Amino acid sequence: MLWSEVIDFQNCVNNYALVEMPQQGNKYTWNDKSSGPRILSKIDWVFINGEWLDSMPTYMVRFLPEGISDHCPSKVSLIEERSR
Repeated sequence: MLWSEVIDFQNCVNNYALVEMPQQGNKYTWNDKSSGPRILSKIDWVFINGEWLDSMPTYMVRFLPEGISDHCPSKVSLIEERSR
């Protein structure tokens, strides 16, 4: 990965005031699908901006177990609010 690509991505996140959506599920979102010792990494993210957070504050992303892909699928869901 080139440093310029990291800087461009960070500038995009900063320029649009993006934040990572709260998450549950798998901590690592990619693996090398090796039959031996596996390499795990978090390379998948879900970002939101202030407008989303203001209008839909009770959403989260869950990273599900990987299937045939080497990436974990992500599912954005409404967090159930319990009334007291």
